[in-house]
Amino acid sequence: CPHPWAFQLDDERDVLYLAMSNDETDGHWLDLPYQWKRRPQAAGPDLPDDPRALLDAIIASPDDDEPRLVYADWLATRDEARAEFIVLQCELARMEGTDLSHLDPIRQGQAAAHVTKLEERASILLKRNKKRWVAPLRAGALESGSGRKMSYPTKWVFRRGFVDEIVMNMDDFSLAGAQLFALEPVRSLRLTAVTGATSFMDCEGLERLRELDLSAQRLNRKLVAALASKPLTALRVLNIAACGLEPMSMKALTKADWPALRTLNLSVNPLRDNGAEHLASWPTACGLETLSIQFCEILGPVGEAALTRLREHGVHVDRGA
Repeated sequence: CPHPWAFQLDDERDVLYLAMSNDETDGHWLDLPYQWKRRPQAAGPDLPDDPRALLDAIIASPDDDEPRLVYADWLATRDEARAEFIVLQCELARMEGTDLSHLDPIRQGQAAAHVTKLEERASILLKRNKKRWVAPLRAGALESGSGRKMSYPTKWVFRRGFVDEIVMNMDDFSLAGAQLFALEPVRSLRLTAVTGATSFMDCEGLERLRELDLSAQRLNRKLVAALASKPLTALRVLNIAACGLEPMSMKALTKADWPALRTLNLSVNPLRDNGAEHLASWPTACGLETLSIQFCEILGPVGEAALTRLREHGVHVDRGA
């Protein structure tokens, strides 16, 4: 077992189970369909009393499961439910891309049934404990420098054991976003009630985002230019549909250097042909996989030629029906 937490597949019994050991099992693996057990701490790494360094390691390497599992070790004697939940979600995420086509239909069905059991168990743990787990993100726990209590996120989604996605009011995020990013490895953010203020872009940790959704918010040219100036090097998905972007706003956006961006939604913005031409000249746009550009008033030959250039770079241009 490479790590104190592990899922084991018993080939003889065709059973997938979470195999842990503790003093009661004397170190032997259990062959139950699902059994949560904890290995002795001596079998794992030396763990500190203060979890801050463990959280920092998770935030610094959000794609790596190992820091999350080490944190589960730390939690095992403090919050066993959260430890189990972290391990379950990490394993379920790992199994999402598992190819089972080489198995016979019976074993495929068994594997699917076991995944369902693990999903159900994770769902039960979240339902029972979510309120407690998100308590640090709630209004009473987050205060601005002025002492004003913040409104907490209106939505939070757990992935691989931690809060990965939040939806929050822009003004409150401007004041509390850095605290949120320090508490959880948030990588997906949707902002509501966006005004022309650019203060939210000064939030420490914004550069870690993989997904940013500002759709249906009014973005003026100044705000777009400020957004374009941010080094969002991890950003893969940007949704700025229905934001009132016109050709000059599109020109401002082309100043951005976001090498990881793969999905961009610009639908329902009056970009017109000039905006499409600015878009096609943007190096970041040429690296996209998918561009949604429905109802953008791109009707003339100049705009069509610009979109053709993007397609020649391998961009899938979605213009709707």
